[in-house]
Amino acid sequence: MKQILWKNEQNSAGEECATFFLRAIGLREYSRYICFNFPFTHERSLLNNLNFFPWHANVAHFKAWRQGRTGYPLVDAGMRVLWATGWIHNKIRVIVSRFFVKFPIFPWQWRLKYIWDTLLDEDLESDVLGWHYISDSLPDGHQLEHMGSPQV
Repeated sequence: MKQILWKNEQNSAGEECATFFLRAIGLREYSRYICFNFPFTHERSLLNNLNFFPWHANVAHFKAWRQGRTGYPLVDAGMRVLWATGWIHNKIRVIVSRFFVKFPIFPWQWRLKYIWDTLLDEDLESDVLGWHYISDSLPDGHQLEHMGSPQV
């Protein structure tokens, strides 16, 4: 109702805010649909050909990522804030997650399990869908814009 009202009032900021909110609700419901119909999604990819992807299972590097000692200041700051507060801003979540999957190439399931222990507003379905999206393992054919350089 507010979106229609703001559109009629030509309140573009309000209309954009309502659109963003509805998109977030849609993604949340989509993630719940995926997890309900494919209950294995928190353990393995929806794409069978990725079940044997050569992830790098380096426990020492994983520990450095968890402790915020990767050498990349923004990633390290995000991980330290997460540990100290139990919360991390959504944009920083994306940055530390992309770094996690794209650079050391850790198995995304490791991060999912770690986040369960640290994040206060953890939502299983939304996080699982986010990890599949970030690791390019959703069957929708859409590839995530890859983070080029973590320094940037």
